[in-house]
Amino acid sequence: MGVIEVKNFRKSFGSKVVHKDVNFYVRKGECLGLIGGSGVGKSVLLRSLIGLEKPDSGQVLIEDEDITRMNEQELTRIRKKVAYAFQGGALFDSMTVFENLAYPLREHTSLNESEIRKKIISQLAEFGLSQSESLFPASLSGGMQKRVGLARAMIMGPQVILYDEPTAGLDPFNTKRIQEVILKLKSQGVTAILVTHDMPTALAVCDKMAFLKDGCVVAQWTIEQLHRESTGIIHQFMNGEIA
Repeated sequence: MGVIEVKNFRKSFGSKVVHKDVNFYVRKGECLGLIGGSGVGKSVLLRSLIGLEKPDSGQVLIEDEDITRMNEQELTRIRKKVAYAFQGGALFDSMTVFENLAYPLREHTSLNESEIRKKIISQLAEFGLSQSESLFPASLSGGMQKRVGLARAMIMGPQVILYDEPTAGLDPFNTKRIQEVILKLKSQGVTAILVTHDMPTALAVCDKMAFLKDGCVVAQWTIEQLHRESTGIIHQFMNGEIA
């Protein structure tokens, strides 16, 4: 059915039940907006899609492979297909922008240093980051850090990217740049899940929305449906009427 499928997903931390029965799927080239109030476990789901969290029960399928049953070696193969763009960029502070992007290429490919440099310079240009390769993360603005994080997430050419609050704390100009990056990647056939509280960005880049509440996906609408309808639980959330 989809590149990503989550079936009957259940997850607890001690006595706290986070997910009771989560089900959704994302087809190739689609961007799903995963929305809901704070503390409903959106990031837990994202982390589960690369094996950083294991459900208590249920399945997480990436291209029909259930990753919940995989060991670390098998998960490494999946993580080359599925990139995670962490909320703060998650850059290595002691490395330059160039070294941050070179790290996964040196670890997981057989490219030589000349090929690595060519690939990184091209990637930085594509993300509007030319001339930034010698800078350290501390000297970058918040918007640049997020774009460098996205550039690093995409450097291995993954088929899927998971965005965790990519526009949080950004001004309108940098928010628009992140939206443009997401749309460009989508046009290249990249499948995505976007966790966000930024509803204008979700409406601008997503194909559909899944609303998490009380441990389940309680509503899933396409963007066309959201524009066509003016009521419903997703509209209530977007309008600040419910948490």
